[in-house]
Amino acid sequence: MAANNKEDDKKNNNEKSPTINYNLIGLVVISIAAFFGFGAIFSQMQLNIGAQASSAAFAALFILLSTKFLMEKESENNLKNEKANKVFEANLKDYKNASQKMLKIMENNTITEKEIHKLLHSLADLIIFGSHNSRVAFQEFITKSQKIFEEALTTGGINQRDDDINLKKEDSIILWKYIVKFQIASREGLDLDIKRLDKESLNKTFVQLISQQDNIDNKFGTSEYEWLLRKGSTKRLSIDEFKKIEKELENLIRKINEAGLKEKIAKSQITFRNPKFKNKVIMFINDYTKKTGTFRCDITGTPSREFLERYEKELTKASILTNASIKPHGKNNNYMLFNLNAGDETQIKIITDMLKAYMEEFHK
Repeated sequence: MAANNKEDDKKNNNEKSPTINYNLIGLVVISIAAFFGFGAIFSQMQLNIGAQASSAAFAALFILLSTKFLMEKESENNLKNEKANKVFEANLKDYKNASQKMLKIMENNTITEKEIHKLLHSLADLIIFGSHNSRVAFQEFITKSQKIFEEALTTGGINQRDDDINLKKEDSIILWKYIVKFQIASREGLDLDIKRLDKESLNKTFVQLISQQDNIDNKFGTSEYEWLLRKGSTKRLSIDEFKKIEKELENLIRKINEAGLKEKIAKSQITFRNPKFKNKVIMFINDYTKKTGTFRCDITGTPSREFLERYEKELTKASILTNASIKPHGKNNNYMLFNLNAGDETQIKIITDMLKAYMEEFHK
């Protein structure tokens, strides 16, 4: 075994010797070149041959060490640049993935629980390379999405995990603001120029564009059938259940028409306006809730809370499922949210009576 170790040591020494020999040969060559190169200087200094050879050797050693240092430094810089490029590419990939997930939600104008989980995945990815400001903006987008989802669960707008929620105009505007904030923070995190990107100006631009697009979308009228199809909770209805709800909605719209209001069915909601008073909107139908079998509605803001409280009590007395509530709107106005069973004639009468009284009292 000792003999084997000796053979291995000998083999290792033989493997190292060529490198050592090459270095020694290189040093000798540089020394000779330095000796003849500095010959003129040495002759003027009147140094003997031994001193000249020693000086040439030291000069060669200095050149060799300085060259080695410069090459190592260059190699180190190349490694740093390569690392920086890889980090930039990975960072850019994470930013683009996160951005695409947000933009997909805005493109479809809907959000699901599955999409929220995907957003959480991207937030975890941003911890590795993402900037602090980009993570904050992305987290704000997720938090707002979760609140929208929680509200839909509370109001019964969705019943299943894979139900999608249609985004309201107000929610879309808020989410777009977070996207703008994220995009600017991403450019900043990538050390890209952001001097010409003004966040406030971009936010105003998106608000204007979203409002304009919403007006365009609302100009395209649709039917009760198409409106119901867009609601996530109706996807779980059987054909017979869907037809029943469609007929109840048609009956509700007809009764409100008889009360003096004109409906407008858009992609996201149904509005009821007073044609005799500047087409002012009084009532909205926003969604359908399968769990309670009701439509989620609201009455627009009015300075008289007492007026709303009177009909809030009547609706609650008619059915506890109405879940009527009054909320502040602006400085002096209040509005009322409630669930309406379109198959309950008692509830429909309360609503039509309220709409008539609303027009008589506030549309003079």
